[in-house]
Amino acid sequence: MDYLCLRDFVSSVATRSVPTIDVYDMASWMAITVLSEQSVNTGGTAVSFADFTNGKWIERTDDMMAGTF
Repeated sequence: MDYLCLRDFVSSVATRSVPTIDVYDMASWMAITVLSEQSVNTGGTAVSFADFTNGKWIERTDDMMAGTF
């Protein structure tokens, strides 16, 4: 998943377009790899997952999608 997020970001920068995935979803998706590894290394225990939006994901706005809130 990290590769897909990174490829989309690089493509959007190169074409000066809005990324398909907003910055908060991208951070969440990329965190999954690291958190999965931590969980496996501790015998499959639950690990904390950060809320990169401070709870604002519940009611998304266009400003959030643009990363300007």
